[in-house]
Amino acid sequence: MPIPAKIGTVNSGGGISFMGEMSVIMNGRPPSRLGGMVTPHAFLHPANPIVLASSSVFIGQRPQGFLGSLDACAHVMMPVESD
Repeated sequence: MPIPAKIGTVNSGGGISFMGEMSVIMNGRPPSRLGGMVTPHAFLHPANPIVLASSSVFIGQRPQGFLGSLDACAHVMMPVESD
């Protein structure tokens, strides 16, 4: 099973996930989900939503983001999680 992305997960362009399901906590942080936003980052990319998420894990009726998920500018959530 892929490692879930959470608020604070960084993408390959330096953006940081800042939206998630606040009613669920994973290792102290809410999980990121499909449609959750990533901060503006390198290459003049504005804030972008996560557009690729799990097809089998749902949190708050939305697919769970995972390390390797894409955001709308094609950056991936990076596997730098320690938890």
